[in-house]
Amino acid sequence: MLHGFRLAYAEAELAAAPGIREEIAAVGQVVRTAHYLARMRAPAERAWRMLDDLCREGDTAAVHAKGALARLRAAGAPLWNPSVGGGDPPPEYDEVIAALNAVPQLERGQVRLLLGVAAVPLEYERRRENVVNARRDWAEQNYRYQEARQGLIGAARRVLGTDGP
Repeated sequence: MLHGFRLAYAEAELAAAPGIREEIAAVGQVVRTAHYLARMRAPAERAWRMLDDLCREGDTAAVHAKGALARLRAAGAPLWNPSVGGGDPPPEYDEVIAALNAVPQLERGQVRLLLGVAAVPLEYERRRENVVNARRDWAEQNYRYQEARQGLIGAARRVLGTDGP
């Protein structure tokens, strides 16, 4: 998908009249930001879904790990990410670290991903307030895209002289 967008974006830049280049750049930035955020969230989402699937299968270690994650979030633990050199984990993370490491189906990278988002609500979660926040984030991202897109269309119409009644 991104490759197709890049090709279309390059064509638009080459063919753009001087009056719409800023709007084309704005649309490009919004789309690239959305793609980047999706790429960053996807691995942690997959790890979370795997843990959730293991829980549904009745894996007791996975159930314990998911419970430890829930308790960590409920306690309002500080954010800590081992993947970005977060230093030693805060003591609130001890139970979660032990519980995630006790799930043999989780790879080391998946454990790091889950620890990195342990105190951050994921869109996949079923807790109502997290879903509301995720939907709000999606709506804001969609609004930014629509706003940039409408700006581009308006600028193109002005350059082409088709913006009048």
